[in-house]
Amino acid sequence: MGRVLIADGDREMQDLLAHALSQADCQVELVARGEEVLEEIAKGGIDAVVTEVHLTDMPAWRLIPKVHQVDPYMPIIAITADDSWETSRRVRVEGG
Repeated sequence: MGRVLIADGDREMQDLLAHALSQADCQVELVARGEEVLEEIAKGGIDAVVTEVHLTDMPAWRLIPKVHQVDPYMPIIAITADDSWETSRRVRVEGG
C-alpha cells in the first residue's frame, strides 16, 4: 500500500502500530524523535506519518508545520493518551 513513518518514543506502541499497519500491507519505518521524522521526510518516499503528540524533542503542534514545510501534502495522524482539551486544541490550531 504505502510507506508509513511511525514516530513514538514508546517501543511497545511502535510495535503495536507497526503490526497493525503491516497487516494492511504498509511498509513501516520507526523513529522516536521529531528531528528523525524531519530527516526521513526530507529523504523522500514516505507516504504518511503517525506520530505521538508528545515526542521527547518536540510536540506535534511544532512538528506538523515543519513536516508540511518539506511536504505540504503529507498526511499526518497525531495520537496520544493525553485527553486534555488544551492538547487537542494545540494540535488542531497550532499544528495546522
